[in-house]
Amino acid sequence: MPGVAEVIDRYLAERAIRYQRVSESDWAIQLNGEKKLSITVLLALRERTLAVESFFIRRPAENHAEMYRVLLRANMRIYGVRFGVDDIGDVYLAGRFPVEAVTDVELDRLLGSILTVSDEMFMPAIEVGFATYLARDMAWRAAQGAPEEGPRTALAPG
Repeated sequence: MPGVAEVIDRYLAERAIRYQRVSESDWAIQLNGEKKLSITVLLALRERTLAVESFFIRRPAENHAEMYRVLLRANMRIYGVRFGVDDIGDVYLAGRFPVEAVTDVELDRLLGSILTVSDEMFMPAIEVGFATYLARDMAWRAAQGAPEEGPRTALAPG
Protein backbone atom coordinates (compact mmCIF):
# COMPACT_ATOMS: atom_id res chain seq x y z
CA MET A 1 0.00 0.00 0.00
CA PRO A 2 2.75 2.58 0.69
CA GLY A 3 3.95 2.27 -2.91
CA VAL A 4 0.51 2.99 -4.32
CA ALA A 5 -0.01 5.90 -1.92
CA GLU A 6 3.27 7.39 -3.13
CA VAL A 7 2.14 7.01 -6.75
CA ILE A 8 -1.07 8.90 -5.96
CA ASP A 9 0.70 11.66 -3.99
CA ARG A 10 3.34 12.14 -6.70
CA TYR A 11 0.73 12.10 -9.47
CA LEU A 12 -1.37 14.81 -7.79
CA ALA A 13 1.62 16.96 -6.83
CA GLU A 14 3.26 16.81 -10.28
CA ARG A 15 0.04 17.96 -11.94
CA ALA A 16 -0.71 20.62 -9.33
CA ILE A 17 -4.12 19.07 -8.69
CA ARG A 18 -5.69 20.51 -5.58
CA TYR A 19 -6.11 17.82 -2.93
CA GLN A 20 -6.05 17.08 0.74
CA ARG A 21 -4.71 13.91 2.29
CA VAL A 22 -7.61 13.07 4.59
CA SER A 23 -5.88 10.07 6.16
CA GLU A 24 -3.02 7.71 5.47
CA SER A 25 -5.07 6.05 2.74
CA ASP A 26 -7.69 8.63 1.69
CA TRP A 27 -7.53 11.68 -0.56
CA ALA A 28 -10.08 14.42 -1.29
CA ILE A 29 -9.35 15.84 -4.74
CA GLN A 30 -10.83 19.02 -6.19
CA LEU A 31 -11.34 19.24 -9.95
CA ASN A 32 -12.77 22.26 -11.76
CA GLY A 33 -15.23 21.73 -14.57
CA GLU A 34 -16.83 24.12 -17.01
CA LYS A 35 -20.49 23.23 -16.41
CA LYS A 36 -20.14 21.64 -12.98
CA LEU A 37 -17.66 24.04 -11.49
CA SER A 38 -16.60 22.05 -8.44
CA ILE A 39 -16.04 18.30 -8.64
CA THR A 40 -14.83 16.59 -5.49
CA VAL A 41 -13.35 13.13 -5.91
CA LEU A 42 -12.60 10.87 -2.98
CA LEU A 43 -9.95 8.18 -3.35
CA ALA A 44 -9.82 5.43 -0.72
CA LEU A 45 -6.88 3.07 -0.87
CA ARG A 46 -7.59 -0.29 0.70
CA GLU A 47 -5.57 -3.49 0.91
CA ARG A 48 -6.49 -4.72 -2.57
CA THR A 49 -8.49 -1.93 -4.18
CA LEU A 50 -8.65 1.77 -4.83
CA ALA A 51 -12.22 3.01 -4.42
CA VAL A 52 -13.23 6.25 -6.09
CA GLU A 53 -16.37 8.27 -5.41
CA SER A 54 -17.57 11.65 -6.61
CA PHE A 55 -20.82 13.36 -5.62
CA PHE A 56 -22.64 14.29 -8.82
CA ILE A 57 -26.02 15.82 -7.94
CA ARG A 58 -28.57 15.72 -5.17
CA ARG A 59 -31.77 13.72 -5.41
CA PRO A 60 -33.87 14.97 -8.33
CA ALA A 61 -36.87 17.08 -7.38
CA GLU A 62 -38.95 15.57 -10.19
CA ASN A 63 -38.82 13.18 -13.12
CA HIS A 64 -36.82 10.69 -11.05
CA ALA A 65 -37.21 7.74 -13.40
CA GLU A 66 -36.29 9.79 -16.48
CA MET A 67 -33.22 11.32 -14.87
CA TYR A 68 -31.99 7.95 -13.61
CA ARG A 69 -32.64 6.49 -17.09
CA VAL A 70 -30.52 9.22 -18.70
CA LEU A 71 -27.68 8.51 -16.26
CA LEU A 72 -27.94 4.73 -16.62
CA ARG A 73 -27.68 5.09 -20.39
CA ALA A 74 -24.55 7.18 -19.88
CA ASN A 75 -23.08 4.31 -17.83
CA MET A 76 -22.72 2.33 -21.05
CA ARG A 77 -20.00 4.68 -22.35
CA ILE A 78 -18.19 5.86 -19.22
CA TYR A 79 -14.68 4.68 -18.42
CA GLY A 80 -13.92 3.39 -14.93
CA VAL A 81 -16.85 4.76 -12.94
CA ARG A 82 -20.62 4.36 -12.98
CA PHE A 83 -23.55 6.45 -11.83
CA GLY A 84 -25.25 5.16 -8.72
CA VAL A 85 -27.60 6.45 -6.03
CA ASP A 86 -27.41 6.40 -2.26
CA ASP A 87 -30.27 5.60 0.13
CA ILE A 88 -31.90 9.03 -0.29
CA GLY A 89 -31.49 9.24 -4.08
CA ASP A 90 -28.43 11.49 -4.34
CA VAL A 91 -26.33 10.58 -7.37
CA TYR A 92 -22.65 9.66 -7.33
CA LEU A 93 -20.00 8.45 -9.73
CA ALA A 94 -18.20 5.48 -8.20
CA GLY A 95 -15.70 2.83 -9.16
CA ARG A 96 -13.25 0.31 -7.75
CA PHE A 97 -9.86 -0.68 -9.16
CA PRO A 98 -7.24 -3.25 -8.21
CA VAL A 99 -4.24 -1.60 -6.58
CA GLU A 100 -2.04 -3.06 -9.32
CA ALA A 101 -3.87 -0.80 -11.81
CA VAL A 102 -2.94 2.43 -10.02
CA THR A 103 -0.51 4.16 -12.37
CA ASP A 104 -0.16 7.68 -13.71
CA VAL A 105 -1.86 6.60 -16.94
CA GLU A 106 -4.83 5.06 -15.13
CA LEU A 107 -5.19 8.01 -12.77
CA ASP A 108 -5.24 10.30 -15.84
CA ARG A 109 -7.98 8.17 -17.42
CA LEU A 110 -9.97 7.93 -14.22
CA LEU A 111 -9.90 11.61 -13.24
CA GLY A 112 -10.36 12.63 -16.87
CA SER A 113 -13.41 10.39 -17.11
CA ILE A 114 -14.95 11.85 -13.94
CA LEU A 115 -14.28 15.42 -15.10
CA THR A 116 -15.65 14.81 -18.59
CA VAL A 117 -18.76 12.93 -17.49
CA SER A 118 -19.55 15.40 -14.70
CA ASP A 119 -19.35 18.29 -17.15
CA GLU A 120 -21.23 16.55 -19.99
CA MET A 121 -24.05 15.18 -17.86
CA PHE A 122 -24.57 17.99 -15.34
CA MET A 123 -26.91 20.23 -17.34
CA PRO A 124 -28.88 17.32 -18.87
CA ALA A 125 -29.44 16.03 -15.32
CA ILE A 126 -30.51 19.50 -14.10
CA GLU A 127 -32.84 19.93 -17.09
CA VAL A 128 -34.63 16.65 -16.35
CA GLY A 129 -34.46 16.34 -12.57
CA PHE A 130 -35.01 20.02 -11.76
CA ALA A 131 -37.07 21.19 -14.76
CA THR A 132 -39.62 23.19 -12.74
CA TYR A 133 -36.91 24.94 -10.72
CA LEU A 134 -34.97 25.71 -13.90
CA ALA A 135 -38.08 27.15 -15.61
CA ARG A 136 -38.85 29.36 -12.58
CA ASP A 137 -35.26 30.56 -12.46
CA MET A 138 -35.24 31.39 -16.17
CA ALA A 139 -38.57 33.25 -15.85
CA TRP A 140 -37.22 35.23 -12.89
CA ARG A 141 -34.06 36.11 -14.84
CA ALA A 142 -36.14 37.27 -17.80
CA ALA A 143 -38.34 39.42 -15.54
CA GLN A 144 -35.23 40.96 -13.95
CA GLY A 145 -33.56 41.55 -17.29
CA ALA A 146 -30.73 39.29 -16.12
CA PRO A 147 -28.74 37.20 -18.57
CA GLU A 148 -30.25 33.77 -19.22
CA GLU A 149 -27.10 32.03 -18.09
CA GLY A 150 -26.37 33.46 -14.68
CA PRO A 151 -23.91 32.13 -12.17
CA ARG A 152 -23.70 28.39 -12.63
CA THR A 153 -23.67 27.89 -8.91
CA ALA A 154 -27.21 29.29 -8.75
CA LEU A 155 -28.38 26.20 -10.64
CA ALA A 156 -26.03 23.84 -8.92
CA PRO A 157 -27.91 21.53 -6.61
CA GLY A 158 -24.87 19.27 -6.80
